[in-house]
Amino acid sequence: MKKAIKMFFSVEGNKTKVALFLILSFIYNWVDIRKINLVQYIFHAVKDNDMYRIVAWGVITVIALVSMIITAYILGRIQSGLRYKMNAKCTDAFANKMLYMDYDQFTNIGQGHAFTVLGKTNAVGQITFDMVHIIGLIPAFIISITSLYALSLTLGFTVSCIVICMMFAIYTLFRDLFKLSDKTNEVETEMNHEFSEIISGFMEIRGNTTETFHRNKVRKLRHKMNSVVDLINKKDASIDSYCEFVQMLMTITICGSTAIMIFHGKLSIDAAVAAIYYGWKLSYPVINSSATIARMVPTLANYKMYDEYMSVENTIKDGEKEICEITNGISFQDVSFSYKDVPTLNHVSVFLKKGQHIGICGQTGCGKSTFIKMIERLYDPDDGSIKIDGVDIRDYTLGSLRGMLGVVNQESHIFNGTILDNVIYGSVNPSKEEIASACERAQLGELIHRLPDGIMTVVGENGLKLSGGERQRIALARVFLRNPQIIILDEATSALDNRTEAFVKEAVDSMKGKTVITIAHRLSTIRNCDQILVFDDGKIVESGTHEELLAKKGSSIYSNLCKASQMKHALGGSE
Repeated sequence: MKKAIKMFFSVEGNKTKVALFLILSFIYNWVDIRKINLVQYIFHAVKDNDMYRIVAWGVITVIALVSMIITAYILGRIQSGLRYKMNAKCTDAFANKMLYMDYDQFTNIGQGHAFTVLGKTNAVGQITFDMVHIIGLIPAFIISITSLYALSLTLGFTVSCIVICMMFAIYTLFRDLFKLSDKTNEVETEMNHEFSEIISGFMEIRGNTTETFHRNKVRKLRHKMNSVVDLINKKDASIDSYCEFVQMLMTITICGSTAIMIFHGKLSIDAAVAAIYYGWKLSYPVINSSATIARMVPTLANYKMYDEYMSVENTIKDGEKEICEITNGISFQDVSFSYKDVPTLNHVSVFLKKGQHIGICGQTGCGKSTFIKMIERLYDPDDGSIKIDGVDIRDYTLGSLRGMLGVVNQESHIFNGTILDNVIYGSVNPSKEEIASACERAQLGELIHRLPDGIMTVVGENGLKLSGGERQRIALARVFLRNPQIIILDEATSALDNRTEAFVKEAVDSMKGKTVITIAHRLSTIRNCDQILVFDDGKIVESGTHEELLAKKGSSIYSNLCKASQMKHALGGSE
């Protein structure tokens, strides 16, 4: 709660608006509490048949009512405006967090949790709305209780005791409600994780006929959610009934006390009517604040989840130097890295010369992809350093460093839009000729001409309307259009047929002066590379050209990989 309040008041202009809201609330509630007196003045004037006083008090009453209407409108505008302002701020902050979150954090958190937190971004706005509403109830409470004390100290003290006891009891109920709201968020996260799995694994579910399995998981989670929600509803019902009881108790206390005081001649009829009216007005902020706090409890649990997500600090820190061009190359100097305490790279040292085509191969899990992620600064080394032109890449800004890279992964993401939208993604105002050239080099021409809408064809979310090879070609065209200094192909042609791959390789080789790093299990993809790095158990165990590696005496990992690849090809499989 403290963090939410601090965040709210840190926004420029909010303090001024809250101060204005509080002042206007005092004016509104002062006029509101005095309506009973205006009515009494009019009745006395009518009783005395004094037309001048009737008109005067009537005009004053109309002015008071009009001022209340105007004030209520302004209060509503301020309250709603603050809520929408905080909602926008939290949504922007969440988007910024997602866009700049560390890769390691992103993969650990998962989509389900992220979507759950996204649904909580309105929590601060709702807390703002409720908090400002409670602030607006403070003047109503102060003016009402003060008016009661002005009529009778005994009456004011009795009502104050009832209110204090009520607040203490409700606090106990709210504390239990907060714990249940936390539990609701946990189950909601599990539910979102499951639906994320259903959406992303659509084809696998169909292929393995596991619809019933996932349906049963959703039903179990829904039953779990219903159990928690049922407990919350019981607590809400307890709070509502308790508030009704307190309101009845206050009414009985005030009516009984005023009746006794009238009987003993200590209170006039006018004062008694005013006391009952003040008590009724007092019950509004008391009951309403309880209902508002009850509404805030699950919202506070939502904010707690949002705050925990937003409070995770990035470990990959931005540098200060800008890099625009590579003159020498990339140097790994005794680089070691462990992922979740499991060594992934062990004392890797290698120099990747500018303009060379470097191939990387090895068994699954030997550290190839981690090696690439180090260049992208998705991870930072535990020991050692990575330098470009003699400067540690941690000294470069992330934007300029990653702007030098063009990465095509085995499963490159295709955005929901047209082929054109996806090809030009990341490029700044490319010309039609540049787009056409990039598509031609990525062998997209045939696909574009085959589709009725050509390059303006909508490809669906993550390119669901395309084959794996078509998605890879779009990702390759995207990189060709950007024309980066370093091109990283992580199994980027694995879904292409041999003929298409040959054309793409030719297009990559034609990019003179570019440093190309290719990871491939299909060894024909890298056999013509200037340098081939063979990884095993997080180390570079062999390096050289294809011919140099095959010429090594004795059994080598690379030669064994080649033999396995040739055998697979002979048996009718792809390399």
